[in-house]
Amino acid sequence: MLYACEELNIVLSLLTIDVAAIPSASVLSNDEKRLFVPSSAKMFYAIDAESGGIIWQRERSSIPFTEGAVSPDGQRIYSIGSSTGSVYSQSQSSGSVHWVFKGGYRP
Repeated sequence: MLYACEELNIVLSLLTIDVAAIPSASVLSNDEKRLFVPSSAKMFYAIDAESGGIIWQRERSSIPFTEGAVSPDGQRIYSIGSSTGSVYSQSQSSGSVHWVFKGGYRP
């Protein structure tokens, strides 16, 4: 429970920077050092779980739809863009995009 309170404080700090951050969709890295937070302002953040500081932020072509999934080796985070259906693979340490699979939206 204590950790959940710390995570909430970090996300609340982020909300002062980006009011469109989606706290319920945040995910923690395997080593519990980074918190990944999508934003409906088409941003994706990596937050230092201890200090609450922003490690990196990346603009996306669409709103991140999911909280993301971290790779077992702790190297990448995968997420889906809501309006495009694209799947993104990004570096957990730098936020650089490894690849994007253009899935497309199909009603």
